[in-house]
Amino acid sequence: MKKIISLIMTLALVMGLVIPASAAVTENGLITITGVNAGEMYTGYKIFDVEYDPVNPNNVTYTIDANAGDILTLVKNYKYKGVDAFALTPRTSDPNTLVVIPSAEFVGSNDAEAAASAKAFAEYLSANLAIIEIPATATGYTAYDVIAPDNFVDSNEGYQVEINVTEKVVDGQSTIYWKNLSYGYWFVKTTTGTICTLTTAKPSVTVADKNPDTTVDKKVKEDSDSTWKDDFNTVQIGQVVEYYTTINAKVGGINYKLYDRMTEGLTLDKDSITVFVDENGNGEKDAGETELVLGTDYTKNFDVTHKLKSGETVDCDFVIDIDNDYIEALTADTKIVVAYKATVNENAKIKGSGVAIDYEHNDTGLAYGDNSETEWDSVKTYTLFFDLVKIDTAGEYLAGAQFELYYDEACTDKVPLVFDGSAIYAVATEEQQNAVGFTSAVIKAGHADIRGLDANTTYYLKEVAAPAGYNMVDGVIDVAIGDDSKGFIAEYTPSTDAWTTDKGGVGVVNKTGTELPSTGGMGTTLFYILGAALVLGAGIALVTRKRMSEE
Repeated sequence: MKKIISLIMTLALVMGLVIPASAAVTENGLITITGVNAGEMYTGYKIFDVEYDPVNPNNVTYTIDANAGDILTLVKNYKYKGVDAFALTPRTSDPNTLVVIPSAEFVGSNDAEAAASAKAFAEYLSANLAIIEIPATATGYTAYDVIAPDNFVDSNEGYQVEINVTEKVVDGQSTIYWKNLSYGYWFVKTTTGTICTLTTAKPSVTVADKNPDTTVDKKVKEDSDSTWKDDFNTVQIGQVVEYYTTINAKVGGINYKLYDRMTEGLTLDKDSITVFVDENGNGEKDAGETELVLGTDYTKNFDVTHKLKSGETVDCDFVIDIDNDYIEALTADTKIVVAYKATVNENAKIKGSGVAIDYEHNDTGLAYGDNSETEWDSVKTYTLFFDLVKIDTAGEYLAGAQFELYYDEACTDKVPLVFDGSAIYAVATEEQQNAVGFTSAVIKAGHADIRGLDANTTYYLKEVAAPAGYNMVDGVIDVAIGDDSKGFIAEYTPSTDAWTTDKGGVGVVNKTGTELPSTGGMGTTLFYILGAALVLGAGIALVTRKRMSEE
């Protein structure tokens, strides 16, 4: 039992130190915390005193003072799996010292159960203990700020920290050293919302702040199969794209601000923003999941300039500011989702069109604590194109052909297009379609570039006019767009090279029609042949009739 209890105190998110139970010996516990963030506060609370057998350190006793105030109240009130987590028994030799005996439910029967109970206790402590602010008298003490009971101590020697310790990290500082701590079961809370781990077996321990645990995770929906993806999707111009970002909020965190920016080809739908607790982890608000209240639990602002820790400024489309009262009320780490939509507009970059960045992107970053931020997470949105090539049977260009593009093989649902005046036809946005006088452009080929299309989609081309002297193509032409555009290869020069299938694009071949008769041509010869046949037929008939009459 004692071994398991000792294990619990080393697991998950709780800190502890143990010592020989000799009050005459100056206790010099040291906690070293690495990976700290500049500008953030770190506070350590001693929850229990620790006594151990110097001969056998596995024999550990945890105690708490009967006058421990708020800490004692928290320990008494804590329940795990519906029962009191700790029994507190006065020591016979000293009634003011309460011996701590954890319940069987809290101890658990294996490592996994012990880790779960330790994590739950840490979350409970974090939800109920506040960061201790450094008093004004601490100004100037940057490397080691300690608060002893009712008294700020400005020296690293000659004192004993019995109850708590707090420090604000300064620029350039990556490590905290807390010296001369009384040995005990220490709990550390930070303004980043993370809690450090520490073994209870030694009086000098180095631990790491797990600040990367506070993260954001962005997803975008792929319309072809309705799946959420963490890298990219493909769309058609005018299409609405769905996004969500998960804030992995930590118990005890503060100042959560989610910043979001979109590139020029995406137009944010400001009214689409919703914020909710994602209990199912699927990024979508399901029945029974709690939606945060705008104006109470969070605020949203648009067109915000955000300054990163690096000093760079970022122009953001919106920022979601989670209220600190809401975060402080959390009793467990929580996934908060910000869901929203954007429309792909006429400025969307076209994949494979030759520009350096041939996609739109949506980026999100989280600022939290007093001076921390996550890495920014990004997803890409691609829209595609194909080249239409009108040729004769020799692969030479034919001018004068006209086409229309449809969503359906029956050619009843036309893809609306706008023409740029040269050779580019783009899918029209809803705004363009609603403009006065809008008429969908007819594709004119030779060579045309049709862009703004979605992948995993088949479009249908119908020829509505053929070049002079050529027949129109019967039926429709299927154009299946994959994840790559059907554009020309770089080495192909349309003005000089005959087109073949390996050049790229979609080639449509027209054949010449049947030639009608003309003077001096086959038409006159045909009349002569027909006349001769008639004369010959008349002679045969005359001879046949004469013979019949003689008989």
